[in-house]
Amino acid sequence: MVFIHPLGPIFFMHRSAGWSLSGNGAFAYSGAMVRHESEKKPYPVYGEGDKQVLKQILVGPKDGFEGYLREFTVQPGANTPYHQHDWYHVVYILEGSGFVKIDGTEHPVLAGSAIYAPEGVTHGFFNTGEGQMRFLCLVPKKGDAYTEADG
Repeated sequence: MVFIHPLGPIFFMHRSAGWSLSGNGAFAYSGAMVRHESEKKPYPVYGEGDKQVLKQILVGPKDGFEGYLREFTVQPGANTPYHQHDWYHVVYILEGSGFVKIDGTEHPVLAGSAIYAPEGVTHGFFNTGEGQMRFLCLVPKKGDAYTEADG
């Protein structure tokens, strides 16, 4: 079966591989999800004006995942709150630079840095660079919730 996606790529799908054609003509794969970040609009969660932190949930419980994979964009001079809670964070810096403050110690980060903050650790992300800082953040299901902005 061949499907030409409206954005251009051609996908080859076969029912024996788990693909099926829904009633509305869209292809679906049971138990899996594929989405481009452009399909989810980021929205502000902290800050004001040009010093905001934007979030978008890329994958979550609505997609069958028992947690949340979020992308955050921290504008220059902005930061996430310095806070703690009872769940872990796994973070990967995609773009930009700054520091993560963990239990009072500042650790420089830049694109390619990976961070693990266990539950109960006080932490916050601070953009000290000239451009935006973007990172992926993975948390368990209790670590986030959908809002109206998530669509």
